[in-house]
Amino acid sequence: MRLVNLLQVSVALFSVASAESIIPKTFENVQLTQSIDLTGSYLKRSLDITARNIADEPQQVYIVAVDSKAFPNLSILEGQDKSTGRSVLARRIEDAHDDGVEYYQLSLREPVQPGEELNLLVAEAYSGLLSPLPEVGGQDDEQYLVYSGSKYALSPYDTLVSSLKIKIYGTYAEELTIGDDEPEQATVEGSGHILSFGEYKELAPLSSKPFKLRYSNPRPLVRADKLERDIWVSHWGASVSIEETYWLTNIGTRLKDSFSRLDYNKGQSQYNLNVASIRQLRFPLGPNARDAYYTDLVGNVSTSHFRSNGQESILEIAPRYPVFGGWHYNFTVGWSHDLSDFVKDVGNENYLLKIPIIQGPQDISYGEVDVRVILPEGASDIQVVSLFGASTDISNTYSFLDTKGRPTVEFKYNNLIDGHRSGEFFVQYTYTTGDSLRKPLAIALTFASFFTLFLVFDKIDVSIFRKK
Repeated sequence: MRLVNLLQVSVALFSVASAESIIPKTFENVQLTQSIDLTGSYLKRSLDITARNIADEPQQVYIVAVDSKAFPNLSILEGQDKSTGRSVLARRIEDAHDDGVEYYQLSLREPVQPGEELNLLVAEAYSGLLSPLPEVGGQDDEQYLVYSGSKYALSPYDTLVSSLKIKIYGTYAEELTIGDDEPEQATVEGSGHILSFGEYKELAPLSSKPFKLRYSNPRPLVRADKLERDIWVSHWGASVSIEETYWLTNIGTRLKDSFSRLDYNKGQSQYNLNVASIRQLRFPLGPNARDAYYTDLVGNVSTSHFRSNGQESILEIAPRYPVFGGWHYNFTVGWSHDLSDFVKDVGNENYLLKIPIIQGPQDISYGEVDVRVILPEGASDIQVVSLFGASTDISNTYSFLDTKGRPTVEFKYNNLIDGHRSGEFFVQYTYTTGDSLRKPLAIALTFASFFTLFLVFDKIDVSIFRKK
């Protein structure tokens, strides 16, 4: 059974106690199916909602609840109208709070009449909510993770029928006992990879049923604590050069003993910590990338392979040592594109840069992402638009033979995931013909000045004794 997933993102949720919601009861959930995907390095959750308007007036807003404990880890929350397949705008309600609950407003494209139903799909993603249990192990031990959440999907509305489906990578899963509650027997589907709980009926607003699930996951939990991404735009060279520096961590089960290369080579056919290490990273760079390179703190000590064609460009790197849980890995990758791949001439010497926020590996979460766009020297009238919230700043960067520096637009993001590769930012700027001639003229004047000085000094007699 395949779980519905928007932009390859969804996620799990912490539980809260049942309470009365401040949100008006304009809807009731006729059917609410919560699907949780635990197969990757971060949590994915989707809500399949059938809701009925029980108010006396048409409604054009549906409210989604988010546990405030999980809210700081929220990376994405998106909505889609299932009847049309079109996205709906999701916006946090800053001034509406219940105890332990944050709210998001989904703005429907068409009002829902009294008594009518709507079908929505909500996708969320959270990073940093999975943890290994136990935290340490040997190379031959299997990796187990623990997830804490609620079997009831948190909602500010009454829910007639609710159910839960959990997808895991392996086939082992065990519900841990919380207090006096006995674990519930799940229905197993999909060759043991999908667990089904419920149906749960007649749930009050903000109802919850806490549970913990321990499950096997042989995949590495890859997290970039920090990513610095520099994008150099050159009209003179007709290129866009990108360089990324990663501070990477495997946040999975830590090794209790020292690493053994012999045990590693023998143990790769089983689901153990050898398999749960970071053995390779694959970077999809988009079509037409060229001149890819890789270095780390002591040079190129890892195996790398780059291939490119008109359809895709892939850079693969394999660290010298597999990166086990708790280990860190710092490195830099870079590549170039033609200017026309990302920059469009919009007329009147104005240009528009459109480029993805990130282009890193799949199944990875990011703590801090700093993006710098270094525009050509002389660029002016800079305007910036980012589809995801980010703090921005404009400064100057000096490079070879620059006279007044290159305008640099800085974006700072937090708590991103690989799904943000579909997000883009836009930078519009003015760059005149005179600006484009600045660098070659500076080079020409530099060399002319050098040769002029050389000729002048060549004519000066600096000898101690006068020539006869």
